Amino acid sequence: MRFLLSLSVDTPQAVIPINYSYEIASWIYKMLEQGDRPFSDWLHNQGYVLGEKQFRLFTFSQLRVPRRKIEGDRLHIQSSHVSLTISFCVEDLGGHFLMGVFRAQKMRIADRIGGATFTVENVTLLESPQLASAPIFSATTPVCVAESVMYMGKPSARYCVPDEPDYGERLMMNLIHKYIALQTFLGKAIDPSAVAPAAFQYKLLSQPWKRAITIAAHSERETRLIGYQYDFELQAPLPLLQVMYDAGLGEKNSMGFGFVETKK
Repeated sequence: MRFLLSLSVDTPQAVIPINYSYEIASWIYKMLEQGDRPFSDWLHNQGYVLGEKQFRLFTFSQLRVPRRKIEGDRLHIQSSHVSLTISFCVEDLGGHFLMGVFRAQKMRIADRIGGATFTVENVTLLESPQLASAPIFSATTPVCVAESVMYMGKPSARYCVPDEPDYGERLMMNLIHKYIALQTFLGKAIDPSAVAPAAFQYKLLSQPWKRAITIAAHSERETRLIGYQYDFELQAPLPLLQVMYDAGLGEKNSMGFGFVETKK
């Protein structure tokens, strides 16, 4: 379920960090905490669990800024209004709760260098497309797929490239695990056809664009993550396509990674 947030830019000559994913994720958790603190604490600290895996099952788009200028690691906003889409794996009643949580709220995007304040003027529930009949998609925020490796005797992450032979299989298993974790949480049966590998076909359609995103820049928690944006074709059972659309593709979705749009 997706929500389009229309925001006014409250700060004159607004300049924000180009890496703002951490700030938006923190704001989302803060808004959820104001609406339902137990749910926010559960989502932040545990989430949907499958074995040792934990999923938050939400993601968000980049800020859509009609007029802007980029200088170094700063984004100069030259528009009076911007927009943001937030996507959750929730059922209808949860959707109405979330619309109320974000309506008329203030959002601050800033780091130690500077930032700007925004006001949510409107929240619109977006209609979900017919995913099974439109199998071509575009990853409009980076898709992160990583594997654990040892580097100089220490655990590290190797970020997988979309044209690697087993990349599609990694995406498939990630979606299956998310689906099972969600169904388990809801107390619903697992549809055997939804977890059948033979029904999953991934095809890369464009040259991947590598993006390195810095999380919590200029702080002690600063972390650098790598993902890729690209167009792709994905044929899969509808429950998996819906999880991809609502919760994001790949990993680190709650940091704004893996936001996917349908593409004609």
